[in-house]
Amino acid sequence: MVYFKGGYSNLRVVGNFVDGGASVKEAINLDGYRIGGGAQIEHGPLLARLEYHFSDYRHNRDAAVHRDQVAAILGYRF
Repeated sequence: MVYFKGGYSNLRVVGNFVDGGASVKEAINLDGYRIGGGAQIEHGPLLARLEYHFSDYRHNRDAAVHRDQVAAILGYRF
């Protein structure tokens, strides 16, 4: 089986820093999109899956914030 997926993604970034001796905590939310795909093979009760996900948050900010993820999954169906 081969599949593709996409959707909305939200990332919360929290930063702690010291400003003139005072500790300051600041947080922002970044909205973006997520796309990905993968492949799954099955052999009897065993399955193996390989997935890739890409998240991009730069459409609403000047900074280029993105994330790449790869997942390898082995499973047993019972």
